[in-house]
Amino acid sequence: MRQPEPLPEKEAGGEVAVRNVGTIEVRSRNLTFEFPPPNRMKPVLQVTYSESNGRIVYVYRLVNRVGAADPISSVVLGFLVRAEAKVLPPWFVSTRSPFPRDSSVGTLLNLPDHEYRRGILHAGGSLGPIEVTRDGMPGLISVTCFSPPRGRRVGALTDGQFFDAVSPWVRFQLAQLDTAERHQLVLPAIGPVVPMKEDSPGGIRKEIRSASSMPERVPLQKLVRSAPPPQESAGMEAWLADAQKQQPSGILAEFLDAMIWRLKRLR
Repeated sequence: MRQPEPLPEKEAGGEVAVRNVGTIEVRSRNLTFEFPPPNRMKPVLQVTYSESNGRIVYVYRLVNRVGAADPISSVVLGFLVRAEAKVLPPWFVSTRSPFPRDSSVGTLLNLPDHEYRRGILHAGGSLGPIEVTRDGMPGLISVTCFSPPRGRRVGALTDGQFFDAVSPWVRFQLAQLDTAERHQLVLPAIGPVVPMKEDSPGGIRKEIRSASSMPERVPLQKLVRSAPPPQESAGMEAWLADAQKQQPSGILAEFLDAMIWRLKRLR
């Protein structure tokens, strides 16, 4: 049996440290560099949905807002049900993540290596329409955006030139720290979560209670604690209308709209 290669020994003066903001500080062979976390994207995901031929069609548009320091090169739409997705080239629906240890689950939208320059979403860039068809009712999902796993510059050096210049121990430490999580940003969105035939007022009520744990939860959490959503459809619609009177914004507003849409469909 082949024996594992020994770990490289630390050289004098070599240091690798991670600061609170996620920046990796490196010192090796008279070189000093900082690697800020490459997840400084500013993604916004817009969505519309409608029923067509017994299925729900979701149309997404992804924007990396102006001011983003990092581009977007991969996206995982975290659907809880199997879905068919269409996206404009050079993007495509992929089964291979650019990160070997990526554990995210869902529909992966990716760029081929030779199309990075043309398709990558820099600040102000957008991708859409992304069309998803499924017999799944709208609810809360997670969407994970990734920045490229390679191609960075370190001062006047490329990352490859930098890696060649530092000690093997520093290279090993950086490889261990450069995880998929370091390149990702997760945001809540609306997408298919439950088959249409299984939808019910009870299921909607359960989802409302679960959604009170999301980041934008404060107005919804207060409402759930003060007056839990009723069991029957009419009472739940009135409860959701009261929640909308608090003028929620962002994903919370989209979530309340989705729950009302589902209740109206069950009438």
